[in-house]
Formats: sequence, structure tokens, C-alpha cells
Amino acid sequence: MGKRAYIRIEQAIGRPSEDDKFLEAFGIQPDVFSASDMSAFLAANKDSREIEIELRTDGGDIDEAFDISDQLFATGKKIIVKAFRCNSAGTVLLLTPELANRLVSDNVQAIIHNPYFPRLEGQLDATTLAEYEAIVQKAQDRLLNFYVSRCGLDSIQKNEIANMMAKQTDMGADRLIKYGFAG
Repeated sequence: MGKRAYIRIEQAIGRPSEDDKFLEAFGIQPDVFSASDMSAFLAANKDSREIEIELRTDGGDIDEAFDISDQLFATGKKIIVKAFRCNSAGTVLLLTPELANRLVSDNVQAIIHNPYFPRLEGQLDATTLAEYEAIVQKAQDRLLNFYVSRCGLDSIQKNEIANMMAKQTDMGADRLIKYGFAG
């Protein structure tokens, strides 16, 4: 029974694709870290009292990041995040623990931006584009509201973070601390 379980997340955050499942059959690990991966880690470390996460991710799927974060919350264990690179959806994982347990390196890269679809396929008529817009707006609102909730931002700070998201901003250590992303 270990006191602290340790995991390093350096892949993109996302759900394995069918191609990834094919690669796994040949012993090749996919280049994404998923909620399923976190479930397996938590099951293998169920007796640990603390979980330490080293973040070196460029981000990925925010829904998957929220699923991972929710799993960590549900353990009731002390969570510690040490961030060296936590771009995009990685910021959701950074914000999982209490403020005192969100640690960032002096040289951390933490790019925040508005959610987007990396590529769209098929016929993109006005109805389809409006549906995509609604999905992206919902994701953007969810992410911004999560930032506000976990960082304790006031309305002025919320607007500042929204503007930084719109401009795709690297927060760096100083701004992460200033806005309550890190302690």
C-alpha cells in the first residue's frame, strides 16, 4: 500500500480511436491519454492515499479532460498537480486539486484558448454550421465557468480570462498564480 501514486501525462488528452485500438493489439501504445487510462491507473493504485500528476501535455479533448478530472475528484484523495506544460484542455487537469496543490514550474507553458473543432468534414450547410457553433459555444462557456469556479474569479477577472482565451494566450507562471490557476 503506497502513500502516493504518481503518473506523468505527456500525451494529448483524448479518446482512443479505432486506429489506436488496432495499434494496441500489436503492443503499440496510442499517443493519447484517456479517461479509460485514468480509470486503469486509479484501479491499480486504489490503496494510495495521494495522487501526484506531472503534466506535460499540449491538451486535447476538453470533454475527456473533464471526465478525467471528475474521476480524480471522485476518489476523495489528495490530488497534487505539478505542471510543466498544461496547454488547452490540460488546464482542466491543472485545476483539479485544491489551490495549494496546483504547482507550476517557473517556465510553465499554459496556453488557454477558445475551444474549436480541429477539422470539419462533410457538407457544411448553414444548419450544420449553426449546430457546430452551438456545440463550440457550450464548450467555451463550460470551460470559462470552470475557470471562474475553480479559480474564484470575479467578473472583471472573468472578462480578462475570456479575452485571453479569445487571443490564445500563454498564461505563464505569473499569470497562473495571479488568476488562481496555481498556488
